[in-house]
Amino acid sequence: MGTVVPTRKARDNLFTVGSLVDFNGGPFPSTENRYVCPGIVVNDETRQPSGRKLITVMWADGRVTSEWPVYLTHVIDDSDEEMT
Repeated sequence: MGTVVPTRKARDNLFTVGSLVDFNGGPFPSTENRYVCPGIVVNDETRQPSGRKLITVMWADGRVTSEWPVYLTHVIDDSDEEMT
């Protein structure tokens, strides 16, 4: 079975205030060293007229930046996974 890639709208809705996130530079890996991960989502706003979400993140070093959701990934806590 192939990997399911969420649509932009579905991906944008994954991040809510309080979500713990890491920065993922994707095609720009050199940008990743500019962020002290993890960060916490402190605000999400929908940009008009495009309707795209912009996520405001406070990083571990106290800096606050606004990021497009495509550059963020959720931090997964190992304790949230089922024990096998």
